[in-house]
Amino acid sequence: MKEILKNNLIYLKGKQPEIINKLVSQIDLIEENLKVIDTDNDIDILIKGNKIKGLKEISDKKINNLFEIIGNVYITDDEAILEKTNIFSKDLIKKRETFLRKTEALIVLGALPFFHIKAIIEKKLFPELKTIVIHEENIEFIFFLLSNINIQKIVEVYKINFFLSYDLSFLETLLSYVLNYYPFVSYIKSYEDDRINLAEETLKKSHAINIKGFSIKLQKERIINTKENTLKLKNKRFLLREYSLDDLADIPVFIVGSGPSLDKSIETLKSLKDKAVFVSLTSTIYSLYKHDLIPDFISIIDPTKSLMTKFIKDIPDSILKKIYTFSGIYTPLTFNEKFKETLFFSYGFFKNLLSIKDKINVPEQGGTTVLNPTFTLLTTLGFKEIYLVGIDLGGKEKSTTHTKHYKELIDKQEEFFIEVEGNFGGKVYSRFDYYISKIVLEKQISTAKIKYPHLQVFNISDGAKIEGALPKKDVELLKELSINIDKNSIKSKIVNIFEKEKVYINKEFVRLINKNHIPFFKNQIFLLEKSKAPAEILNILANIRKIILTDEILINLINPTSAFSLLLTYERLLSVSISENENVNLASLKKIIKQILKHCLELLRAFK
Repeated sequence: MKEILKNNLIYLKGKQPEIINKLVSQIDLIEENLKVIDTDNDIDILIKGNKIKGLKEISDKKINNLFEIIGNVYITDDEAILEKTNIFSKDLIKKRETFLRKTEALIVLGALPFFHIKAIIEKKLFPELKTIVIHEENIEFIFFLLSNINIQKIVEVYKINFFLSYDLSFLETLLSYVLNYYPFVSYIKSYEDDRINLAEETLKKSHAINIKGFSIKLQKERIINTKENTLKLKNKRFLLREYSLDDLADIPVFIVGSGPSLDKSIETLKSLKDKAVFVSLTSTIYSLYKHDLIPDFISIIDPTKSLMTKFIKDIPDSILKKIYTFSGIYTPLTFNEKFKETLFFSYGFFKNLLSIKDKINVPEQGGTTVLNPTFTLLTTLGFKEIYLVGIDLGGKEKSTTHTKHYKELIDKQEEFFIEVEGNFGGKVYSRFDYYISKIVLEKQISTAKIKYPHLQVFNISDGAKIEGALPKKDVELLKELSINIDKNSIKSKIVNIFEKEKVYINKEFVRLINKNHIPFFKNQIFLLEKSKAPAEILNILANIRKIILTDEILINLINPTSAFSLLLTYERLLSVSISENENVNLASLKKIIKQILKHCLELLRAFK
């Protein structure tokens, strides 16, 4: 057992060092909490005083009933999804076991009782299995798993990719890869508890977002925004490298969000406006303006022109021209040009469009809200005293997740809420995207405190509790922050970290798109139009998937879009239809695939 654990730790150290470091740092405590009891024919474990009996027997029961307990996100009664797939037989979706036996990627939610995972792999219960993802947040269960299953053997002998997920934010990343890479993905819930149920909801929501949305339009908007910011925006600067300014270490900075508790903190903020730097998240600026508060900076990541301009349309230009923006390069020109100067700090894939792409060396931080990249930016710049205000990441009631002046309309009936602990006690209902943002932020704070040991993060918001951020009441804040700061000097120092650069479009990158990628999609449309049999169309779909997932440009550009997820859905259903001799409406299938490929072409032509 110990030899298997040792080998796994060595093997995974280079692949997933974070979880291995966490495991090793707590190994004494884990061994104290976890006791393994060998019985005659089985194994029991004692974890923190709780006994779980007969792990092998439990595993055998799961294996014997595998096709009854296993789940598949594609087998659904969701009308929005079925509407997009009605060109196939209505009975096709009912052939559950056919779909399951084609499983190429398996997501295991929970490691307990462990031996069922080993049996699935060694008995080759899924002959086409290529990837397995195990999600487990209990560190003792991860320890036991790695003590009993030889990971290197899974990878090298059975030729199966192995990933270990230990929190929801990392699971989301893995789901994005798995759901976009493999036509056939199944999952199994190993046991029942709130965290496992939440992971299941995360899986289902990730798939639903992919299928129901159509984000090629949004991706095209990012390209156009990047080009317009590069060629037309006059007052702009670029963050090219990490630069931590010592002068900012003792300067308080407020990240101000639009959570409902902001309304209660407004008077406090008014009293402190000369004692801290104010960074407004995009949606908050209107609320601050309505209370005669002007932030020093506004942070924007969302590329959606119609939404972003909505937040500022009622604010006078004379006010906006006093504010700097921290912006992603792909944000709307019509938003950025309203402000005093745009400070670009986030580039992502779109830095490839810039002539200065080789000069850019700054950390990129994902997340589901603008809060996450903003936090990373402020720690990178050198702030060591960060206050979160109106960062509720939820509400006391599901119907109240924003300040009363929040301008965006939200369809609350479509949202999935998670109940979390409140910053000052009680419960808060966190919207799904806010919950993921909370998890990411907690990880950011933990990582930043290792890199910057003197970093302090305080949470003034009466919303969700954020691990690593100390709760602080408004009244305490008023007592502690009593010294005025020289705002003009501080803002000038921050702005000067960003560099003035003459930037133009990277012609070589555009040439590559025109030479390789546009002809490829044109050719697929040509082959599609000529095709006369389902097998020919299946081959076209398989070729599209292969190139999209091996070409670096297409991986970043098209893989995240739901149009590609829809192509995967058609590939999956067509494969089963052929194997089951089901009829397919070939003309309708060709028509909708052609439409998607034309959208892909339109996206690529936006680079010109």
